[in-house]
Amino acid sequence: MVPPVVVAPVVAAAAFGLLWQSSSVALSAAIGGAAAAFLVAWPLLFWMIDNGRESALVRTIVGAVCGVTPFAGALASGVLGLYVRSGDLDYVGQVLEHGASVPYYGAVPWMRFGLMAGLAIVCGIVTLWVSRAASK
Repeated sequence: MVPPVVVAPVVAAAAFGLLWQSSSVALSAAIGGAAAAFLVAWPLLFWMIDNGRESALVRTIVGAVCGVTPFAGALASGVLGLYVRSGDLDYVGQVLEHGASVPYYGAVPWMRFGLMAGLAIVCGIVTLWVSRAASK
């Protein structure tokens, strides 16, 4: 059985691709989701289990962090990339007025970016709750 913490990023990537109606978007989202699962979710999950921190509050917080991390990373990468390319903070500010700067996609409207990040947080929380139920 594949752990839900690995399945969830792939499912989220498929939903992300359907939202954008693009298979290349879904593929790059799947790669980013898998990388986030292995670089963020697994270490946090093992920390949580090794230290006996499996309360409802801890699972909820860890799930939310795991869900939002790929979006925070994409936003930070986009802003840093804009600044390195242009060298002008005013330009970065103008782009951010239009939306979140995401590498490869450009400026994603804040409403859509916030919706996707919110859904990712919910997916992260649900994933850790499902993994708890599956482990019992």
